[in-house]
Amino acid sequence: MANIRAVFCLSLILLHDVFCVHHWKISDDKKRIEAVPDSPYTLAYPGSLIEFLRQVESVKKFGKTADELNSVLKSINDRELRDDPKLEQRLRVENEHCKMSGAIGLDRSNFKTSYSAELCPDFHKYYERYTAFVKEYFDMTPDDEKLLPRCRQWHQEGQLRGLPKVENESKMNIRVPDSDYAEIFNGYFPRIKKIASASSPEYGAIIAGLLSNKLDTISAHPYLHLAAAAYWRQNGDLNEALSCYRTAAVYAEQSVVKGEESAQISLDALHIAAATLFNKADLPDYAIAILEHSFAEDDATPRSPCVSLKAQAALADAAYLKLDATKAQGIEVEQVADFARVVTYFSEPFMKKLLVPPNDSNYVAELLKLHEVLLKKLGAMSCQIDLFVELAKQKENLDHLVSEKLRFNDIYGDQLKIADQIRERIVNEKLRRSMVLGYEEAKYGYNPYRVCKIVSAKRFPRSSHPGNVVQIYYCEVTDPVAYEESMMPLRKATAKNRPLLNDTAWRVAEVFAKDKMYDKKLESLRGKAPLGPQMPRKYPLDNASWSTVKDRFWRRADWPNSVDCQAIVSRTDIFNQKWFPQVFISPENKGYVIADYLTRGIGLEPHEDHPLPWREPYCKLVDMVGHELSVFTGIVSAVNTRPSPEYAEVRLKSVLVRLADRIMEDIEIAQRIRSMMEYNVGPRWLSTNLAALYWRVKGNPKQAAFCLIEAILEPNAYTDIAFVQLAQVVLRVTGQRGDPAKLLHFASNADPQEPLVYWLRARLALLSSDVDEALKFLKLSLDRDPFNMVVAEDLLKVACSGKSSKLVISSRFPTVCCSPVVQNAVCFKTGHKRGEQCYVVDTESGSGRLIYNRCNGVYTGASYPTAPYVNIVSPFLPIYSTVSKRDGPPFTEDESSVQTIDTEELPLDYGGSAAFFAPRPVEWWTRAKNEMRYVIASGESDIDSWEEDVESELAEVPPKPLSFLWIKDRREMLRYDAKLPPLLPSPSMHQIRKGLSLFPPPRQSHNLCSGVKKLSILLENQVSTWVSVTAKGEDIAKYVDLRGPVPGVAGLQPVCPSVDEREYSPLLGLDHLPAFALSDQFLFYKPEKALTDALKSLGNERDSIEHVSARLHTALVANGMGKNGQTVNWLLCVLSSLYWRVVGDAQKAVGCLQCALQTAPQHTRDVALVSLANICHQAGLLHSALIAAGTALSASPNLVAIHFTIANIYASMGDYQRALEFYYSTLSLQMNFEPAKERIRAIYCHSGKKFDFQAV
Repeated sequence: MANIRAVFCLSLILLHDVFCVHHWKISDDKKRIEAVPDSPYTLAYPGSLIEFLRQVESVKKFGKTADELNSVLKSINDRELRDDPKLEQRLRVENEHCKMSGAIGLDRSNFKTSYSAELCPDFHKYYERYTAFVKEYFDMTPDDEKLLPRCRQWHQEGQLRGLPKVENESKMNIRVPDSDYAEIFNGYFPRIKKIASASSPEYGAIIAGLLSNKLDTISAHPYLHLAAAAYWRQNGDLNEALSCYRTAAVYAEQSVVKGEESAQISLDALHIAAATLFNKADLPDYAIAILEHSFAEDDATPRSPCVSLKAQAALADAAYLKLDATKAQGIEVEQVADFARVVTYFSEPFMKKLLVPPNDSNYVAELLKLHEVLLKKLGAMSCQIDLFVELAKQKENLDHLVSEKLRFNDIYGDQLKIADQIRERIVNEKLRRSMVLGYEEAKYGYNPYRVCKIVSAKRFPRSSHPGNVVQIYYCEVTDPVAYEESMMPLRKATAKNRPLLNDTAWRVAEVFAKDKMYDKKLESLRGKAPLGPQMPRKYPLDNASWSTVKDRFWRRADWPNSVDCQAIVSRTDIFNQKWFPQVFISPENKGYVIADYLTRGIGLEPHEDHPLPWREPYCKLVDMVGHELSVFTGIVSAVNTRPSPEYAEVRLKSVLVRLADRIMEDIEIAQRIRSMMEYNVGPRWLSTNLAALYWRVKGNPKQAAFCLIEAILEPNAYTDIAFVQLAQVVLRVTGQRGDPAKLLHFASNADPQEPLVYWLRARLALLSSDVDEALKFLKLSLDRDPFNMVVAEDLLKVACSGKSSKLVISSRFPTVCCSPVVQNAVCFKTGHKRGEQCYVVDTESGSGRLIYNRCNGVYTGASYPTAPYVNIVSPFLPIYSTVSKRDGPPFTEDESSVQTIDTEELPLDYGGSAAFFAPRPVEWWTRAKNEMRYVIASGESDIDSWEEDVESELAEVPPKPLSFLWIKDRREMLRYDAKLPPLLPSPSMHQIRKGLSLFPPPRQSHNLCSGVKKLSILLENQVSTWVSVTAKGEDIAKYVDLRGPVPGVAGLQPVCPSVDEREYSPLLGLDHLPAFALSDQFLFYKPEKALTDALKSLGNERDSIEHVSARLHTALVANGMGKNGQTVNWLLCVLSSLYWRVVGDAQKAVGCLQCALQTAPQHTRDVALVSLANICHQAGLLHSALIAAGTALSASPNLVAIHFTIANIYASMGDYQRALEFYYSTLSLQMNFEPAKERIRAIYCHSGKKFDFQAV
């Protein structure tokens, strides 16, 4: 029987495609291997590795999606339980705030209450003397019973405090009868018996008679005018009531000046009544302005509690009315903040400690009545906020519920697809059943109801390869019921005889077993190594060493000479941080022998290796609270920096591996340092410094900083070693100069004799281009160690470089701009009292000297002589680069040897000394570009044309000539403008951030915005910009005769010639812009009169525009007018376009600019582009203007005029976010440019939008 079974098993092995229905896995407790029945890895084609790998991936995805489905389903159930459809009804019934509101809802009419100070019980007591004085007039019948009490008929209107002049003069065409004022008006003149009802015309005629009385003691009293206003409020004429408040303001202000007792109550009553009137008229902004001005929080004026409460209540009503009326009734989450602010207004009266006199029942009743109303309004507002919050949570829950149900459907769909993929790859049920039967055939032997046989099958159905046919063992059952009954006893017996699983705990054996004998040896050496130095210190050097120094060359006055400088060997750039030294000050300089600690100190001979395992020396974070190191941001950055290869100081590895006096692996050195730290071998500060050295080599600044901080805090430590290492770690991580400089300063204080500290301080100074400081420290280092050739080499390189920390004269006094006319001036600080004096070159007299120019300073009516110092330095100033070579200054004989700097900055504003000086780095020449240009002659001289291909989305062509008959607005011009490019111009993030820091976004308050110009006014009246050609280094006098006689022929104008078609480039000319085709139809273009001064500055000061035009015409003619193959100079074309811009001829101006664009050098094209952008902007072709200005920006990214022009274009397009970015970049280039600040204020105050600069 055993032989038969063995033969059967051997046959199964030989049939190499035996199928199985289980796979095996490690159990969850990791203690045994388990069988997984019905395995999905039983593939239909088991010979395919690709199919198997795909099946493995599909099973993993199926398990992952199953977990996600369970998680999402649980979340869906939780959210369905939290959903409450009747939440709003339940809150209105149960919420305490909603209960408190009573019948008061959020209707706006409920917040137009007339809180009047006239209702305060003690109001009329202040006027008893006046009411007694006019009592007799109430007993008389008025002369004209139809006379109405119109205050402005007999009295001058004044100004209400807190309102600008425009709002003060506004009229109200609205009638709103106020029932509250029936009671208020009846309260006036309380002790006088009235012959007529207060609501009758006769009573109004009595008030009118008092107002028209010729005695000022009667008619000019604020009480009377407040009564007249109450009369009009009762009748609903708000305009007449407002007029009476304005006349009352005049006499109330006079009573304040006189110091009358009733002055303050008159003002308070007037302001509160005026505020409630504006609330009635739906002008809550006016009410808030008056009340916040008159009842400021820091106002110390004594007032009665009733008046204060009335003012606060009126202010709260106004705050609510100011909310968006369209959203006040709805549930909008965005309104929560607004409602919360109004609640603050309503709550404030109850937070104040109001002193209520206990003996005045009327006073108490009035306050309690007002409290009750305010409490209900407060409840209504708070109830609304509670509803907002709860419904917002409910909405958020429903949104998440919907999204999670959608996510459930997506995951479930994915799982079904994965399940289909798994089923496609596994064997069918019939073959799987055959495999189980085959397994039972091998395990239990023959069964009469089971038939097994060997059959042929294809491994891959579609393949016809001969090797694709394989033999498989196929089994089936003849009687399934009888088979199961026969197999049941066998299966039970197998389960009964299966051995029990034990719970053996497996453990992983260590790769390297610890040497316990060595551990005992180390324990015996704990703390026994010497803590003090074993030999004398290296520094300061002894006399014997100094005796060998023959020449202290670094202190000689004649060193270095040209021969010395030829001895420089190294070519590394010592001004670059990349070549900053990686230094470790050895403790051996202090007398400690490191090799002894790393060998015999830890029980090893010099030739022995440290027993395995080898581990790294970790340090723990040390508490630095109260220590001066805790304020160093660079140390904090190092502690929070993850390890990275970029921080690894690999040049120190050669030092690390030689610490034990022989070369060994760095990880073994690490273990030796770790043994020192764990068993207290040697001073703690020494072992932590060595550990920090290891971590510096490995690029782990966090651990290096931990070790060095611990070394610094150790008592009796040589802290200069740790300070030097920590400074290098901070510099490596942050690139900062400040913190490393301070740490190196601490190191030199800790040990003034250590020369390497001074060397590092010198190299750090060189990174900041402080050459003088570096020279000082290099010499101090050689004073302590003259044998260090590396330091001597660095000193020689610095001394021979010729660089200095001091600015050259040309950098200290750059060219500045005073106005569009005076763009080339130079300013000097002449003292604390007189400030700055500015000078320009005298071109009129021909002397070429510097003469005084006020340059936006305060006008004093006086001029000043040129200071002697200015005459001395004048030959070295870059201002003379703008003077004609024919009229050079008298100091230019030696000017050829002077090095000057041409600036690209073009200040555009009209004042502010901070804009005069553009900062320049000392090492400006390291960024200078040396250019070499070769001109290669073409062999094909007969070529006279070429083709250029460019893709452009052309603008729409107008169906007929443009006319005001069918184009009514400038914005309609955009229909015929070019399409915007996909990439719009934008300034750099650095410029935006700098501009924001110089001029932070203003607060949007009524008081701040009241004086700011309307945005529409600023956009309608655009500022014309012009870039002076002299600022680009061009000499106008070379091409235009500025001093000769004006041509006698009248009407000469500079008409620019057309460019030769053979030399014309559509790309240079920007032909895809419609401005050139439509320039004769610019309906909205107007003469740019603001450029008149700039045009006249081209000639003599006495020249008119016609004179300048004639000079330009003459210059064009002299230049050939483009005839005979001559090219017209671009400068003449640009200057001519300026003339046509001033006179308002857009067609000729654009023609001149087209000529300039074809002929201008690359670095001067921005002059013509800015002019073209201005013309397109004025004409309404905003897209063309933006394209032209953007092209100019790419050529000159730091030109103020370009940034300001683009900002104005974006503002006209309504893109205020980008407009603000360019206004801020304008301020970053010139901080005192007031037009940019004015437009920033206007956008924030009047655009009605919010702007986000968080990403910047």
